[in-house]
Amino acid sequence: GVDVDSSVDPFVRTRYRHFWLVGDDNLLRARQTVYYSDEKGLGSGTRFDFERPVGTRSLVRWATNLTFDDETEGADWDTGITLYHGFTPDRAIAFFIGVDGESKREVPIEDYGTSVTYRQRMLREWFFGELIAGVTWPRETLADQREVAFHVGFGFEIQFSAKDLGVGKGQ
Repeated sequence: GVDVDSSVDPFVRTRYRHFWLVGDDNLLRARQTVYYSDEKGLGSGTRFDFERPVGTRSLVRWATNLTFDDETEGADWDTGITLYHGFTPDRAIAFFIGVDGESKREVPIEDYGTSVTYRQRMLREWFFGELIAGVTWPRETLADQREVAFHVGFGFEIQFSAKDLGVGKGQ
């Protein structure tokens, strides 16, 4: 199906980011966001990423998010591990496994699942296409049974650099 939403949700947001090198190869990133929007009210989000290279063409990332806002019951959270592998500079694949939920809901673990994303450069050096396939086991209430849900999708990404946007020295 297709869902088109034309509503406007004005917001104000500020972010702070910091990273640390852990050992010779590992990277720990932290991001704190504070925001206000008409839809979600006042909120705060915290994200941690830990990355470790695996060989010369692969990377493992563990990502964890925690969000509090006026629309959330307790804390909205998710965590997952992704293995990225680059075949060439133009082609890559990512394997993901994760879980998410809200701490004060009837079912604190709302969903868990896995996915595979294949990514390839297309037509231009800045244009990428993605094919995504996944499976999840959602549950919203205690009365619900977890039933398998299959997902298939595609996406496109256009990458911009500071040079493309006219940002940088002398601008």
